[in-house]
Amino acid sequence: VDDVKFEQKQDDGSYVIAKEAPIGQSEMLRFTEEWIRLYRGEGRKFLAYGKQLHPPKVECDRVAYYENFRGTEVENIKPAVFASAWEAADGSQALCFGNATGVDRKIAYRWNGKWIKLTMKPHELKLVKVSK
Repeated sequence: VDDVKFEQKQDDGSYVIAKEAPIGQSEMLRFTEEWIRLYRGEGRKFLAYGKQLHPPKVECDRVAYYENFRGTEVENIKPAVFASAWEAADGSQALCFGNATGVDRKIAYRWNGKWIKLTMKPHELKLVKVSK
């Protein structure tokens, strides 16, 4: 990810680069900025150059997401916190968690046979370096 622009749709259907996030979209903009910082910063060797591993087992709340599928608004029940696992070229590993909701979420995840608990802030991304 080298360049991300936040665009706003106009009434005529055209798009312009937004100077600020539209009302109600500021959390999405912060989340996107946080993702870019993680991807280009401490997570780069995992997320950009590493390989994805089988994700950890995660126990957390499940929430309704409303998505547009082929022009139809649909409700999908999914985890409130998403997780992935990565291995860098040097063999080090990290887990990446993303709280896709606007409230604090307590989660438990299992890695290497151990259950670990953590709390995620609203719209937070977290990189957790782990041992093999």
